[in-house]
Amino acid sequence: MPYQIYYLKAKLIQTSDISCGIPALDFSEDSLRIRNITGLNNLIYGVINLPENYRVQDKKLYVSVTTLKPEEEFPCNMLGIILPRLKVTDAKNRD
Repeated sequence: MPYQIYYLKAKLIQTSDISCGIPALDFSEDSLRIRNITGLNNLIYGVINLPENYRVQDKKLYVSVTTLKPEEEFPCNMLGIILPRLKVTDAKNRD
């Protein structure tokens, strides 16, 4: 099966957000599937474990994500809007 079926379409909209210093992905192109995974209405998420080579502004990706386990949660500096967070388990280019 092609990986596009299992992966979500995402676009990197921030390489490092002001609150947590992590990349932010926009899942607007896969809104129903991200909402099913997270149970939230958000379409933009801060992510951990995104490989450095994919941290390019406006880069389109296929990603596999999971919600953070309680032990993976971490505090942020509270300077801006804190985005809900996800963990990237795999990422691939999408052009």
